[in-house]
Amino acid sequence: MAFGDVADLLERALDSLIGQLEKRKFGAGTRTRKRTSKGDGRYVPAEIRRAVFQRDGGKCTFVSDHGQRCASCERLELDHVIPVARGGRTTLENLRLRCRAHNQYEADRVFGAGFMGRKRDRASASTTLRH
Repeated sequence: MAFGDVADLLERALDSLIGQLEKRKFGAGTRTRKRTSKGDGRYVPAEIRRAVFQRDGGKCTFVSDHGQRCASCERLELDHVIPVARGGRTTLENLRLRCRAHNQYEADRVFGAGFMGRKRDRASASTTLRH
């Protein structure tokens, strides 16, 4: 087997894995069964996850003060524009894609770095205790 064959095989395997992860995280599959949501909780139906992913181009939507959009398409999370804790709803209009770093940055900005740091520390300690 030549090196080019191995590189091609690896690239195809990674493309397949990325597709599987997108299906799992953003409901990018072909299943069309609808699950209803009142929009007042944190559950995001697959059809809305798919629509957000498509609308946002599969990339983080954070834009810097200089107008530069984050190009990350890794570790993407759904972020509520108006947080659920502040009355925001789980709707297409109130959701956007953010990479993990920019999602945490936004949480720090909205709720305060100290508050979010304590929340993350507690979550980390809780996860450590379970394992």
